[in-house]
Amino acid sequence: NDTIDETDLYATFQVTDVQNNVYSSAPAVVKASVSEVTEVRTEYDDANLIMIDEMTIVPGNNGIRVNLKIRNLTEQEALVQMNHVVLNGTVTPDDLEAWGIGSGENEGLMPEEEQNVSLLIPADQLTGMDSIREITFDLNILEAADESNIGTVPVIMTLNVDLEGK
Repeated sequence: NDTIDETDLYATFQVTDVQNNVYSSAPAVVKASVSEVTEVRTEYDDANLIMIDEMTIVPGNNGIRVNLKIRNLTEQEALVQMNHVVLNGTVTPDDLEAWGIGSGENEGLMPEEEQNVSLLIPADQLTGMDSIREITFDLNILEAADESNIGTVPVIMTLNVDLEGK
């Protein structure tokens, strides 16, 4: 197949010898695309605890990265833990988690502070899946001072990530 797929990343190599002869390679796939993330629908009740201001899904060869920009809606400094991840109804290991922490001198997010939370779902968790249609997880809001639970916000993401090209 000599066609170039526009969703893949290619590189060519050129070598110039001492007599200034230039030799070029054929295009080689550097990184094949996993898929194209189409529409993502997110459902959650912020419960006056946390707001998801932005969300992106980034497929890659090492897995799927879920990026959130969150905002602390509480009146106190809070830590945010993203855990209890379920892919298409399949529970992932308990250690698959990410944390939203404060910037600067604060350990937690101050009231109304925004921060990013990024969770990598490793490729080995995707084994046997040809697509991802739903990702669910919890955002646990914890008191920064003693990590006591302030509340939990369950999140449901409905999406269409085709893993066939992985």
